[in-house]
Amino acid sequence: MKFSVLNEKGYSALELLITLVLACFLLLPLCTYFIYHYQCFIKAEDQLEVQYHMQIAMETLVDKLVFAKGIQSVQFYDASRTHVRKIVFDNSAQGDHVKKKLVIEHRQAVKSLWYGYGNDANVIFANDITYFFVEPIEGTYQNCRGIKIILRGSRGSEVFEGENVVFFRNYDRE
Repeated sequence: MKFSVLNEKGYSALELLITLVLACFLLLPLCTYFIYHYQCFIKAEDQLEVQYHMQIAMETLVDKLVFAKGIQSVQFYDASRTHVRKIVFDNSAQGDHVKKKLVIEHRQAVKSLWYGYGNDANVIFANDITYFFVEPIEGTYQNCRGIKIILRGSRGSEVFEGENVVFFRNYDRE
């Protein structure tokens, strides 16, 4: 048996080119379909993450602030006094001398909210928070009986805003 390389028939360059073009026409819609749905997945994931962190932030703030007596001090990022950087609450009604001051701090550079007792906020409780606003209800920060909280969270192109009102249960100022 003799094998001749010249007698073997294969595919010509034209046949390979036509096959390649047809494969591209078939794969192009599949690729665009995959890319579109992957982008939708990423967007939905960003929405869920922001909503989750906003919910955790609001629940933690309400749980911590409802037993406070009032506000001791407020520090702002801006001169218009709308974007809160750090707020200290009188928490002396709790009876624990270590927890007399509750500190809530927004760290804009890392988009997160922190809390702590004493002088420093050292426990992170929410990420993706880009804006933290606190407005006193009936009066100034030092003599209000409650506050309105507005949070804005973002991740990717997704932005959510939420607000809540907290009345201090241990408010005793007249």
